[in-house]
Amino acid sequence: GDGTESLHVASEHSPAEVVPSSLCPPPSNGNWGLGTLAAQALHSSWRAMLELYRQGAVRAIGVLSFYPDRLVDLVEHNEITPAANQIETHPFFQCVDDQALLTERGVQIASWALAEGENNIFRDPTLTAVGAAHGKSVAQVTLRWLIQRGVVAIPKSTRPERTR
Repeated sequence: GDGTESLHVASEHSPAEVVPSSLCPPPSNGNWGLGTLAAQALHSSWRAMLELYRQGAVRAIGVLSFYPDRLVDLVEHNEITPAANQIETHPFFQCVDDQALLTERGVQIASWALAEGENNIFRDPTLTAVGAAHGKSVAQVTLRWLIQRGVVAIPKSTRPERTR
């Protein structure tokens, strides 16, 4: 191997078939459930991660992009709660209700889409003005905003000089 004896976090991504309840109305058939194959894959992956956790091979297990209804279902039907749910959250997509639900269930919110430049975030007049008033960049303002809300920030850059 590569000398790695353990991972810090293993994560499970929500299947694409899940419709975001906070963004879209219910489907016309009212069915929010997973298709059979997607549900089997999710439960199989989660069971594998639970086993890795029990063996001490990972220090924590979490999920990615789980919508509130799926997260509640996972928490209610498992003995181990995900340590984190890595979701998109930023000043233009604040997920306040989702964060409250995660906190209530003991799950840490983590932001995966920090300042990607979408929505012209780096040119937003309000964020630019806040940054100018404090001698900070829009990215720094956004990071501070996330940290002050108790969100684990996962910064991203395609430029190596910004990742040092």
